[in-house]
Amino acid sequence: PYTSTLHLKTDLETLEIPLALRVHNFALSPTSHLRSALGLGADSINRYHRLTDRSQQETVFNRYLEDFAEHRISPYSFFDYAPITVSFSGEGAGKTVHVDFTRFDAVATLWLDSGRFNTFQLPVAGMGGGTFHERYLGEFGGFKEGTPEHARLFNDYLRLVEQHLREKGWLDRAFVYWFDEPDPKDYAFVIAGMKRLKEAAPGLKRMLTEQPEPELFGHVDVWCGLTPEWTPERVRARRQAGEEVWWY
Repeated sequence: PYTSTLHLKTDLETLEIPLALRVHNFALSPTSHLRSALGLGADSINRYHRLTDRSQQETVFNRYLEDFAEHRISPYSFFDYAPITVSFSGEGAGKTVHVDFTRFDAVATLWLDSGRFNTFQLPVAGMGGGTFHERYLGEFGGFKEGTPEHARLFNDYLRLVEQHLREKGWLDRAFVYWFDEPDPKDYAFVIAGMKRLKEAAPGLKRMLTEQPEPELFGHVDVWCGLTPEWTPERVRARRQAGEEVWWY
């Protein structure tokens, strides 16, 4: 143990406070166990730093990722410069979807396999989305949401994504955040979208920035409600239902 004395002088008196410090021989694991998801985007970083050179942009983005990791915070995305890419071949009813994970896998191995990030927002092509202000349907492979062609390609694509993430051991850290802060008028739209996700990729976690409402029960895997919306009873109920509770 280390010992010392703290001398504190005031207008009234001078104090001597003994100190004793015991240093234990251990280091914190690089793995962060508290799940977090904070917005981080390359576009904002590049505007702030006035970066136009691609090499500089990637270098600075990686420095931000290192800073997040050192502070045990997971960003929405660590793969802005290494996305999952989607392409198509064929025409009409014969069109097929192809998903390339090459670039994504390289950075996911670095940040996920090391345990430094424990969540990431999975972008879902063709999903549509919106907020309480407005909403829009998706388009995929040239087909609009609601058509049989869109449904077939979308399901094929998302099954490939789910299968790949599961094989890599990353599925439990992915979440889909496609609609923001719905009003009750948006619930039917949100439920329909959540059902599409569940049908295509049942293992993907569906996150919603909304407090638990009975109309939405069974369609949300991760509730991210405003802090004042959470009571111990609400938290307990959602966890007992097998769902996650986040706050912001």
